[in-house]
Amino acid sequence: MVVDSELIEDLYTCGKVAIEEVGWEVDEDADYEHYQLHQEVITVDESRPLDWHGWFSNKSDEPRWGFKLEFQKKYEVRSWDMALRHYSSREDRYIDGVGKHKHFYHNEALPRAVYEIPDGEISTDDPNQAVWDFCDECNIELRNGYQSRIFPV
Repeated sequence: MVVDSELIEDLYTCGKVAIEEVGWEVDEDADYEHYQLHQEVITVDESRPLDWHGWFSNKSDEPRWGFKLEFQKKYEVRSWDMALRHYSSREDRYIDGVGKHKHFYHNEALPRAVYEIPDGEISTDDPNQAVWDFCDECNIELRNGYQSRIFPV
């Protein structure tokens, strides 16, 4: 199977299902408040498995969180986060003060592209709502529900 922009875009737009209950786990190795979410997701035709990762951190003055949907553990279908500093492979540099932004698969030469997003597309006020927003954007159905967590935001 050739992995190209067309396949990645198809993986982004097609229907997907998270079969197990989705929930956050405490990262016991972190020396600050940090949670992780990991879920296997499959396309509705059950032909292509993907991995969905999430994180929540209260390390800085402001809590931050993000999500990533990957194919074959190396192709970023979409990701979203609130990092203040991020590497843009398209520009080959770190960008400070980025804030909320997304990444998408660009092509083989530039596997990640970063772009800013409009307010309200994915919640920056509530990490639990952000889970639902990311699922809506990426067409992920939570078949067995979502175990929300009370975060210190």
